[in-house]
Amino acid sequence: TSVSEVCDRDEGGCAMAAFTGSFRIVSGRTKHRQCTELGPRRATCVVMINESSVGQRAKMSVSQIQKNVVDAARTGDLNAATWWVQLMRDSGYSVGTATYNALLNAYRKSGTSQGIDAVLHKMIVEGVSIDETITFDALRTCIECRDVRGAVALIHFSRDYGAPVSINSANAVLKLLCQHSDYKTSAAFEEVFQGRIDSANTTTFNILISAYSKEGDFDSCFATYGKLLSIRKHTRIRPNIVTFNSLLDCLWRMKSRKRGIKPRINGVLRHMRRFKIAYDVRTATSLVKLASFEGEDRLEQVLKSVLARKEICLDRWFYDSVVEAFASVGQLRRCLEIIKYMEENDKPPTILTYNNALIACTKVKNGDSDARSIINKIRLSGLKPDSFTYCSLLASKQKRAVDETLRIIEEAMDEEVDINTAVQNAAILSAFDDVAAAQEVWKGLSKSLGLSGPKLPTVLAFVRVCGAAGRADMAVKAVYAMKKYGLEPDRTLYASFNRGFQAGDQGHSKVKPYLMILQTLCGVRNIDLPINRIRIRF
Repeated sequence: TSVSEVCDRDEGGCAMAAFTGSFRIVSGRTKHRQCTELGPRRATCVVMINESSVGQRAKMSVSQIQKNVVDAARTGDLNAATWWVQLMRDSGYSVGTATYNALLNAYRKSGTSQGIDAVLHKMIVEGVSIDETITFDALRTCIECRDVRGAVALIHFSRDYGAPVSINSANAVLKLLCQHSDYKTSAAFEEVFQGRIDSANTTTFNILISAYSKEGDFDSCFATYGKLLSIRKHTRIRPNIVTFNSLLDCLWRMKSRKRGIKPRINGVLRHMRRFKIAYDVRTATSLVKLASFEGEDRLEQVLKSVLARKEICLDRWFYDSVVEAFASVGQLRRCLEIIKYMEENDKPPTILTYNNALIACTKVKNGDSDARSIINKIRLSGLKPDSFTYCSLLASKQKRAVDETLRIIEEAMDEEVDINTAVQNAAILSAFDDVAAAQEVWKGLSKSLGLSGPKLPTVLAFVRVCGAAGRADMAVKAVYAMKKYGLEPDRTLYASFNRGFQAGDQGHSKVKPYLMILQTLCGVRNIDLPINRIRIRF
């Protein structure tokens, strides 16, 4: 019987097979001779196989079919790989572990994880043993596809059917779950390891310490390190450089959130000496960032000790952190010295380096001229200023005139810089405690950018200026303007006002008449005020 089919296809291959009566129409692929001879766009490429004696008429050995499965997996052709595996079954051959490995590789190359659980269940039904390589490939596909549900389902499958999962695969799933917003670190560990700390290794502890640190659960972070030390006595598990780098990162996060806790850097360094762990560049970077919280002298001392360690290969990111650290303590001169050192030692500064140096200009008086010189240096280096560059330029110690602020905005627009809400906020906050100037800047921004109404971040900046000026009445007016455009005020609005008020020098008596109204509108205080009956004169 002769049956033919004309397939519309691109370079990737023909349409898949279809059943016609008792025969299967097998589509060709780009590497098939018939397909190549008849042209890449339209081809008649059909192989006839009788369902009653498929293996005999196909005249293909199991090694040939398996080779086709591997070839399809290499190109990521999941449909072709699946079809060849089914042909192997129809031909009376048994599908082995190697073939299933190739099929799982096809899933990974094609970028999909749907259907992997069905493949594993098929292996159970056919009596094929599932080893660590199979579970590794299956979990690897789910992880690369960021399929959290699929990874958790495979972990449950391995428990139900006794399929072995390597510790590396379990750690990869744990890291995926810790990065997902629906899972807290403790829940992720319970899901993957069932809370059994004895089945973990050093990498597991490193993942948990880092995840707890990012969550802000610093107590659990150090408790996890304590568990690592406790099981070290009867296991081969010991902390490594990644462990201590995660602990230093945790200390930096603690200090950044201003919890009022002095970071115990010396304790971490003492443990590193105890376990004979050498510094790496990440350790050096963390030490510099932590030293910036303790003042300029401590920062110079730590930097000197780090530079004395010749075994550390210091990269550009380390020097970026050094510039940022000196900028945080207002040492513009040291920032420029580090930038010059980078230029002389084949570590060209990036826009991030210059932006960090601009932070120092905002902490010193009359830093505008220095900021301008840094921006000119950015242009001479062939770099392009970005939004953060102009945010730092606008965030000066001295009050700016309205015309000067708007001129900076126009300059940024001429350089095609994105005037996002951060730049708009910096422009409004440059008015300090001058509400009238902040209003003029806001109007200028709306005109230049074509803004149709107020945005919450911009209102927060304006309300902060109102707080610095002690003008609760103008803050109330801004709240009513928000409500007019469908924005609902909340506690963050009053927090912004209070932040500006604390920074200013206005007395409570001046703001008290409108302060209760602002607190009520923002939901800070539940006061039954007849707000609609109050006649406010603006």
